[in-house]
Amino acid sequence: MDKKFSDHYSYVEIINGNGTLVNYHKKPWESHLEDLQIKIEQLLGIKMENPQLFGAIGNFFIGGNLQEDKRLYVGEAAGFQDDLAGFGMILAIDSGYLAANSIMENKNYTKLCSEKIIPQLKASYVNHFFMKITTNWLINLAGKIGGGSNRDYRKILSRLYKYTLLHKLLFFILRLKNNPRKISGIESQNF
Repeated sequence: MDKKFSDHYSYVEIINGNGTLVNYHKKPWESHLEDLQIKIEQLLGIKMENPQLFGAIGNFFIGGNLQEDKRLYVGEAAGFQDDLAGFGMILAIDSGYLAANSIMENKNYTKLCSEKIIPQLKASYVNHFFMKITTNWLINLAGKIGGGSNRDYRKILSRLYKYTLLHKLLFFILRLKNNPRKISGIESQNF
């Protein structure tokens, strides 16, 4: 794996000849979109014509303020984004549900999130650390857990995201070294 892309994830979506190349990275001041475009063009055997750059900012943090006055923060506004895969839609839906539940049933939103979402975020933080150490770690683990060619990746991912005693220990150690509060850049281009 190219060291330059070691803390990134990227994907390409192409529909009817139009596409979007997305490059998510932890250091928004670093741009590798041109290098990534060349790699993707070589890999897929395509030529991106008339690319148009656009960008966004994503959030990942643990322990932020989830409530302020009568406002409840959900999704990325609350820092709820998977630190391993970068996905935030499921966490946005889950936190929206918990926010609505807290209002309708007069429950503490922060407590609900601490019980249902924060452990998953901590597990994703630990999983991301292991992915940085070796890009093959999850792939090898998936093969061992999934059992042969009939792998059910939902089972594999659900095991990775259970906040086990090992996750708790590693999160504690990692938190001493790093602050799990990140602002991330997402640079994209349509072609």
